[in-house]
Amino acid sequence: MRKPKVSDVNKWYWTTWATDGYGELTEVAVGKADNFYEFYKVIVSKSGKSVGSKYFYGEMAWADVNRYVSDQTGWVFFDLAEGGQYV
Repeated sequence: MRKPKVSDVNKWYWTTWATDGYGELTEVAVGKADNFYEFYKVIVSKSGKSVGSKYFYGEMAWADVNRYVSDQTGWVFFDLAEGGQYV
C-alpha cells in the first residue's frame, strides 16, 4: 500500500505529554490518523519552540515514532497507552 497523503487524513487523534525537566519544558504531541492504519504525525517542542514535526507510516511506524521522540527528548519509554491525554 502506498504512503497516504496528509490531505487524505480525515481527522487526527492527538495524545500529548509534557515534562519540565532540567528547567526546560518539553512537549510531545502524537497524532494518529483516523482513516489510515499506522500513520502518525509527531510534533516536539522545547521551551515553547518547535523542534520539528515528522510523519511516520508503515509496519514499523510506531517503533520509528518512539525512536524519534527518544532522539529529540531523551525520554526512554514512550507509549500511547501510558498517561497520554486525548485532546
